[in-house]
Parts: sequence; structure tokens; C-alpha cells
Amino acid sequence: MEIQACAIFDGKTVHLGFSSAFEWPKNVTELILKGEVDGSAALRILGITNHEKIGAMDGGIIGVLTKGRLTREKQIESSIISAMVKIEQKDIYS
Repeated sequence: MEIQACAIFDGKTVHLGFSSAFEWPKNVTELILKGEVDGSAALRILGITNHEKIGAMDGGIIGVLTKGRLTREKQIESSIISAMVKIEQKDIYS
């Protein structure tokens, strides 16, 4: 399962936010758990992508899996927005 998380410290309190989550393909996870390869290599071996380092690629693995409909950058953004809720809505969360 992959999820993006954000923690914002305002000097007093830590505010947490999370993105949507998704599961990596089972065969990718199995290769990683065998300890022989990392995620990028597993994705290449299985023909899911030919990128050398999926983490350095725009969109990340979620971008590949969703054909660009959701990207890692959008997931990160949603985790930041979620963390900001308690900061922006202090009157509701006090």
C-alpha cells in the first residue's frame, strides 16, 4: 500500500494529512519482498515501465498505473491540503 503523508508543525502542534492510498501490483511486491530488487527494478522486470528510477519520474508509479489520471504530485498536494485543514479551520477544531 502506498500513501503520501504530510506533517506540518506550527510551533506548538503537529498537523497531519494523508492522500488517497493505492496498492502496488502483487507481482511487484513479491519481487521486492524477495529482497532481490527495488521497486523500480521490479517494475522494469515485469514490463510495467522502462524508467530507470520510477521515483524520479514525473507522476511516479501512480501516474503509470492510472495512465496519468492521478500523479504522485497530486497525491502529495492532497496530503498537504489535508494537513492544512486544522490550521485553516482553527475555530472548528479548537
